Amino acid sequence: MQRHSFYISLSLQTIAASLLSVRCHYEKEKAVLLDSYAQLFDMWMLQMKEGFSILLYGFGSKRSVIEQFRKDRLKDRHYHVVVNGFFPDLTLKQLLSQISIGLFGEAVSCSNPVSFCQMIKDALDRRRGQSLHVVKWMD
Repeated sequence: MQRHSFYISLSLQTIAASLLSVRCHYEKEKAVLLDSYAQLFDMWMLQMKEGFSILLYGFGSKRSVIEQFRKDRLKDRHYHVVVNGFFPDLTLKQLLSQISIGLFGEAVSCSNPVSFCQMIKDALDRRRGQSLHVVKWMD
């Protein structure tokens, strides 16, 4: 008996559209879990203020948790940059450029990354109570 194997290539849009039609059977449990994380947001802010980072890991996407944290605690209060996914071509210069747009309203260039970081730090020092957060997720 001869066996044939084949590979079907679907576009990312086709896959995304197909996944939208799948019904989640545990929405209630996801909402409870999100609420339990939301109770930790104040503690996360305190830890970040003290210089620590927040790392979420485990089964399932943490995107909704991070987005809720960003909306509840960072938006309109702290400067932040969201980096979506894994981009191997993303450079430090591009990231610093996006931060400068958020802080200064326009892209600013510096001769080297150390000078760039110092300029960002100086700008944040002048704006007491403000901090910069880089939010990165990889789904």
